[in-house]
Amino acid sequence: MKKFLFLFCLFSLFFTIIPTKTIAENVDVVLDKNDASSSFVIKDSTKQKLMSINTDSRSIGLHCSTEGSNSLALGGAYTTATKLLSVALGSYISAEANHAFVIGVGSNAANRLTNTIPDSLMIGFGNTTPILFVSGDATNGTVGIGTSNPQAKLDVSGNVNFLGSVSCSLDKSSDVFKISDSRDDKIFKITSTTLEIFSLTSTAKIGIGTSTPGSTLQIKGNTAIGYSTSTSAPANGLAVYGNVGIGTNSPSTNLAVQGSAIIGNPDSYYTNVTASHGIILGGGGVYQGQRTTLTNDKPYSLMVGFLSSVPTLFVSSSEGGNTIGKVGIGTSNPQATLDVNGKINANNIDTTVIDTNTINAIYIELSSGSSIGDNIVANSSLRAKSLSGHGTFAVEADNNGTLIYPSSDKRLKKNIKTISEKMDVLKSLDKLRGIYFNWDTSKEKVKDMGNQKQIGMIAQEVEPVLPEVVGTGSDGYKSIDYAKLTSFLVEVNKAQQKEIEELKSRLQKLEEKMGTTK
Repeated sequence: MKKFLFLFCLFSLFFTIIPTKTIAENVDVVLDKNDASSSFVIKDSTKQKLMSINTDSRSIGLHCSTEGSNSLALGGAYTTATKLLSVALGSYISAEANHAFVIGVGSNAANRLTNTIPDSLMIGFGNTTPILFVSGDATNGTVGIGTSNPQAKLDVSGNVNFLGSVSCSLDKSSDVFKISDSRDDKIFKITSTTLEIFSLTSTAKIGIGTSTPGSTLQIKGNTAIGYSTSTSAPANGLAVYGNVGIGTNSPSTNLAVQGSAIIGNPDSYYTNVTASHGIILGGGGVYQGQRTTLTNDKPYSLMVGFLSSVPTLFVSSSEGGNTIGKVGIGTSNPQATLDVNGKINANNIDTTVIDTNTINAIYIELSSGSSIGDNIVANSSLRAKSLSGHGTFAVEADNNGTLIYPSSDKRLKKNIKTISEKMDVLKSLDKLRGIYFNWDTSKEKVKDMGNQKQIGMIAQEVEPVLPEVVGTGSDGYKSIDYAKLTSFLVEVNKAQQKEIEELKSRLQKLEEKMGTTK
């Protein structure tokens, strides 16, 4: 009886909605022959099903089929609702899961908009992918726009355009705001009609004022950090109000750098710091067509240099404790507190040399033809004036610091031979000459020597006889170490004295024979 009443009500509703003429001419009402007790079907004159009612499953289909219990399908022939309490409204669509809802239009019979997710709503038109997808409850549910597989509370596949204000409240437990895109372009962008305000690329680069950042953070235009109402940053510049720390979070000055640093040419092709806390001021580069690379590989040191692989100035750290470091000029490997690789030119020198050894020693390295003018003062009493020559000078003072002696300790020497054993000093003396001369002040090297008459020797004449006292400078000019001639002259004097003694002996014998002995 209940089934009959249900069928009667639906039948009455259908014929109330459809005009009488249409019913009379186009509609047939039949019972399903397979199960007359459970189905009610309305067909048109072409036998096309217009409406079906299944009383057992309590499902209704309007111009489409229903197979699920308590399901509803409204639309075309390719609209189906196959599961419990499923609903399909439209054409070329299918609800194929319990409590699945589909509203819209699929592509065609072979490409229907299909919802296979229980407890969900799918809305779409002209495609197999929904425009809107909603699933789950209020706590765990998700909403997808342009996707049927949302991975978050709201998952949008495609561009998003916000018109008006937008606010975002983050979960305190996670505090995560995530924007991602699988394409290699911008994934977040804020623009005005004329400006690129902010952009975030999929390669994790942020641009402010530019849509094509080349660095992790790139700002186009001036930037100010800190607070100031009086001045603004310069065009395309940076103004920082407060202390800046690089490598440290507690800078005590305007700029504090913890670690290595390069100030000048930062291109690693020309300038490198490979040691901890190394600093370079300047850098390498291209000089006269040649590439130079300046590298600081010394920990805790400073190099100053430009367009050269050798620093002009090098300052090394101390070796620990209270010891001082070393300074190199023209070298990155100083062997003394001050090590100069090259010539030194200084005026008005009055330098005090302090030495705590028992013997006060000053060691002066001189290349050929070099000279040191004026005074070198040690302990206020030791003075070396106008040193010249080549090789190494070693001058010493006694414990009182009042006398100067050439360093000549036998313990410091080897291969000792008397000069007269190696050569005929008298014949060699005949090959030497002393001269008067004036300096040719038109030459750069001696332009300040004055026009006074001088005495001396010619280096080119001395060199074949005594090459040990002649040196040749890097400029090709020769010099004589006159102090070393003393050793030669001592042997000459001894040889002459020997001849004198021999002549005196012969003369005495001759006088004795002649009876004229005094």
